[in-house]
Amino acid sequence: GAEVYVAVCSKCHRHKGFGGRKAPPMKLVLRKWAKKSDDQLKGFLRAPQETVKRKIQMSAFQGNDSELDELIKFLRSINR
Repeated sequence: GAEVYVAVCSKCHRHKGFGGRKAPPMKLVLRKWAKKSDDQLKGFLRAPQETVKRKIQMSAFQGNDSELDELIKFLRSINR
C-alpha cells in the first residue's frame, strides 16, 4: 500500500501527505473519508469527479483491484 501511495498519490499529496498546490493534506482527506466504507472509498478513487459531483484535479486510480485494496489499507493505517 505504501508503495502504491508513493508511486501514485504522492505526486500531488506529497511524500509525507502534507499536500501541495495540487492536492490537500492527506489528514484532511482521510478525516472526511474516515466513516465511509472501503467500497465508497474505492468508488471515489476509481471515479473521483463523479463521486464528489464537481470538477477536481484528482485523476482516477488506474491500478488493479489488489493494488487498490492495499492502498486503502495503507490509507486507513495512517489515519489512526
